[in-house]
Amino acid sequence: MPLNSFKSKDINAKPNRRDSHESTTRRVGVNPTLCRYGGDCRTKGCTFTHVNPPKDGTTKTSDCKYDVNCTRLGCHFNHPNGRLIDQKMVSLPDANQQNTASSRVVSQSPHLEKRAHQRHQQLSESELIEIIDQFLSKVEEFDTNDQESNNSDNEQVLDILEQNALQELRLQKFEFQSAINHLTAEYNSILSSTTDKKYNLLQLRRIKQKLERELKHWESRLPIYARRSDIIEKLEKNQVLILKADTGSGKSTQTVQYICDAHFIDEKQIICTQPRKLAARSLAARVAEEYGCEIGEEVS
Repeated sequence: MPLNSFKSKDINAKPNRRDSHESTTRRVGVNPTLCRYGGDCRTKGCTFTHVNPPKDGTTKTSDCKYDVNCTRLGCHFNHPNGRLIDQKMVSLPDANQQNTASSRVVSQSPHLEKRAHQRHQQLSESELIEIIDQFLSKVEEFDTNDQESNNSDNEQVLDILEQNALQELRLQKFEFQSAINHLTAEYNSILSSTTDKKYNLLQLRRIKQKLERELKHWESRLPIYARRSDIIEKLEKNQVLILKADTGSGKSTQTVQYICDAHFIDEKQIICTQPRKLAARSLAARVAEEYGCEIGEEVS
């Protein structure tokens, strides 16, 4: 056998990455599996994912650039403000169940969603009217506060960035007021209607849901909200529409609802794709929450 077939190993040589057998400590959170001990984990350099950092953790990784909007399952960066997607997770009651992020999300308590859905369906006509009146009075408070802030802005010289931001807020306010005016007109029409009470009750539920969604859109102040009417108008006139916007502007989390509320769903299906199952499940939960239904239930 030729001598060059043998490879001598230098004792003083540094171990190669293959020979080290992962002896080096990996960064916290590289393993996508959730740590079964959660925030009570005391293992120094634990390689499992922690929704909340361990109490004695010494993670030195930098902050994630996506902040609260991060949806990466095995993200090893810090999230000091938490993540929106983690708020959808619930703890498993049985420690013997599969300890993965996807199983936690899928196990999100369905009976809680069903209970909230049933409470909404059981509201009487008088209760719905009271809730809607409270929403409309809250809208008037928003309008008063915005007028006061606009008066202070007029006294200052704004630079270009501030002017752009102010213009976006004005467009959002116009979008919000237009929707509220339309819903208020529908609401008054229902109150003055003498048709079947059962039909009026269904319409009041629909108005309540739309008001709740509209208030959430307004309070979130996402940039895409200011362009909702433009998006709907373009969709009505074109077969293909490409939206280009910064991360966190609301493209994925809001466009589906905009299209549905514009009655495109009456004759078509709305399909929203996501690159990861966890992100798709989180988005479905958000849409179901906004429409007051359960995940997997058809929205009409």
